[in-house]
Amino acid sequence: MAGASAERANAPPLRASAASLQGAGRERNQDAYLCAPDHGLFVLADGVGGLAAGERASWGIIRTFENALPLPPAWEARVQSAEACIRRANADLFEDGRNAKPPFVMGSTLVALLVEGEHAACLWAGDSRLYLLRERILTQVTEDHSAWVSLHHTGGKRPVLTRAVGVEPEIEIESCVISLRQGDVLLLCSDGVSGPVGHDRMTHLLQDRTGDSAARLVQEAQHAGGRDDATAIVVGMMGAGLNEDRDVERDDTIRLRPATEVPVEVTQRGPETGALARLERVCWQIAHGSYSHADELFEMTIAEDASPTLRQLAESFGFMLVQVEAREMRLTGLIDDLRAAHADLEVANRRLAKENAELAVTVERLKVDIDRKEFRREVGEIVETEYFQDLQRRARDMRARHGTGKREDGR
Repeated sequence: MAGASAERANAPPLRASAASLQGAGRERNQDAYLCAPDHGLFVLADGVGGLAAGERASWGIIRTFENALPLPPAWEARVQSAEACIRRANADLFEDGRNAKPPFVMGSTLVALLVEGEHAACLWAGDSRLYLLRERILTQVTEDHSAWVSLHHTGGKRPVLTRAVGVEPEIEIESCVISLRQGDVLLLCSDGVSGPVGHDRMTHLLQDRTGDSAARLVQEAQHAGGRDDATAIVVGMMGAGLNEDRDVERDDTIRLRPATEVPVEVTQRGPETGALARLERVCWQIAHGSYSHADELFEMTIAEDASPTLRQLAESFGFMLVQVEAREMRLTGLIDDLRAAHADLEVANRRLAKENAELAVTVERLKVDIDRKEFRREVGEIVETEYFQDLQRRARDMRARHGTGKREDGR
């Protein structure tokens, strides 16, 4: 693009690569990304697998950014344009889900990176991450928007997203600004990479400047046993004239912290902890067949101590539960009908067996009658034959002669 080339004509050159692999056993890759070094724009979105249409959500975000290119030339305007893209994508996804029949919730994590000269801006929501490799030290720039909840059936814990694009009418975007140095390497990745690939291994792969670092990272994620979709975008700063000694700068609200091999536990603050615990407890009880707690889900949709995200989740779970209960009632009715039909069939079978037995007796009687009649018919036919009648005549003659002889002897 001519506009893109003019836009970054004076910017230091970037070395960028991107790769994505579908998780083992997954039907679709719900990760999506945009790698546009000519525009200094890099975006990664990871569709939330626990919600409907995760792939649709992630690609909806990417298309929104693509449609906004080229971004304005002024730095502040570029950052504002990127933020507007996120808000537009959030509104579109939320409205699409709400207006669907039946309504559903879809969402996606997001991490976006803007690079211009010696500055970089990062905007994110969720647990997709940005890392910075500087002088062989790897640092996690973003902080996951997630909370760790207990698993009652295993006793372990798992992270649950507390922020994502598309799940609420309004999205709270976190951002930071980084002053770049020559030789810096920036990594955007989904949790399919940051989960299975350890800190030391990630550092080693990013330090290796030969080949495609992004492809090596996603392959390493799968080799390490990861089953989630894995996506990585690697951006290397190659230009002269970048800052030589300035440190990374961020808002005071969140500081940089080193990346670790295991996810850092993010503790919910304030009354939200109680709302999250209630939601967790109710969902666990419902999952084990105790539907009597369904009303608590709908109570949480108006609870003052619940965030908009938890309210939306509670409402979605409540609607799902209503549908499940209705389906179970229909199935129960069908089962009752089947049982009644089975009982009627058993009665009919017994009646048919009795009728079959009676019919068998009747058939046997008919056979006897038929045999008798057949015997009589055959006897009658034999008697009527000329041969039999001739025998009868001879017998009479013999009896007559024999009788005459006796009388003569008696005299």
